Amino acid sequence: MTSKGFSEKYDKWNSITNELVTQTEKEEEEEAKVGAEFLGLNGKVPRSAAEAEEKAKLEAAKNAKKALEKQKEMEESMKLVIENMNGGKDGAEQLLVLDDDCLQGRRVIVLRNCEDYKFHIKKPNDPKQSLIKVFIEGCKSCVVHMQAPTITSMVEITKCSKLNLNISKYPVNTMQIDMSNDLNVEFSDVYCFGAIDPKKNLSNDRIYHAGVTNMTLGVRVPLSDGSTRKIERKVDMIEDGAIKVAEQSIEEFQFATYVSWNKDAPELVTERVHRIGTRLFTQSELDRKMEENNEYDTELKMHEFELKVKECETHKSEGNEEFINGNYAQAVLFYSMAIDKSSTLKDDNESKAFKSRHICFANRSACFLKLGHHEKALADAESCVEICPTYIKGLFRKGLALHAMGRYNEALPVLAESLKIEPKNKQIKQAIQFCEVKLEMERRKRLNI
Repeated sequence: MTSKGFSEKYDKWNSITNELVTQTEKEEEEEAKVGAEFLGLNGKVPRSAAEAEEKAKLEAAKNAKKALEKQKEMEESMKLVIENMNGGKDGAEQLLVLDDDCLQGRRVIVLRNCEDYKFHIKKPNDPKQSLIKVFIEGCKSCVVHMQAPTITSMVEITKCSKLNLNISKYPVNTMQIDMSNDLNVEFSDVYCFGAIDPKKNLSNDRIYHAGVTNMTLGVRVPLSDGSTRKIERKVDMIEDGAIKVAEQSIEEFQFATYVSWNKDAPELVTERVHRIGTRLFTQSELDRKMEENNEYDTELKMHEFELKVKECETHKSEGNEEFINGNYAQAVLFYSMAIDKSSTLKDDNESKAFKSRHICFANRSACFLKLGHHEKALADAESCVEICPTYIKGLFRKGLALHAMGRYNEALPVLAESLKIEPKNKQIKQAIQFCEVKLEMERRKRLNI
């Protein structure tokens, strides 16, 4: 055979081979699709009243999310954001007055990433346009003089350095300062901060801070003889005793500084803050509460229990949303968070317990099936069935996992049990038929039929 003849014949063989390979791949692809259809791995799951209720909850959550996004858009429109202002070397002379002309009806001030600049915040002329809040973020070597009341009486400072903040005329009862250094904060007028509570001889005003180093606080307070006194304190997270606690870093260790009144000897005191649920307590507040109310410990435990239940429900909803969007690995993470947190919830009051733990196992099993982790899918399905033996999704996904692992003899009775619960479920019927086909194929293979 000539070289040319051999080449032509080879090309012909190669063409035929490619056609056969393509045809085989198509057949395998179709077979995989059919298998997925029978196994319910194509996104279709058993239909039931429980599932309808769950979908209704998901829809309600989506609507709530849309409403929240709309609310955020409205809040953004109320912000005056001043950023990247740089006064250069002569920054001390660069001044921006934030008055009615500048605000133009906006009620939240955000100073962001400014350097070497002065800002003077003035009270709006129209009482209906009172400021809501002031944020100072990422500013360096700036001076802020605040002479305006805020509805929240709150200022937040984040990631700032060499900032001088002077507050006068109007009170700022609460301040949050995080991840900042070399700050000077001064309340130059009496009653701007540290106003006394006559009943407890204690101020309720607080400066909360975390990750703050080398900050000087100055407060002018009134004395009983009618005079005033300026008291000062240096705040530094290391000197004040910040430590790493579990997964919480030193920078996350939170303190509160407040005015402690002792007749005519007021002083600024810094204490560690304990976060209990959504509430913040200084160490002395927590100790005093325990002394005043012996039942507080029980109340506290109940509060923590209810908060954990809410957190579990939130994580379950987040997992459901990620599953719908096809983000199965992310959904696994949220379901795992719900499962882990709920593992510590043991309560005799059924109305307050987390009732969806078995659902989280079933849903995580579905995620593992999608990701091809069949053994994990089986383990979760079995955990679900152990908690709630009649939960259809748990049983069905146990059957699917066994089937996907080639354990058809074990899968068939589980699927049959699922069908008893929902006799009209087409997906279960199809899975049983496919399982029976696989068993027959195995039988014939063993008998060489």
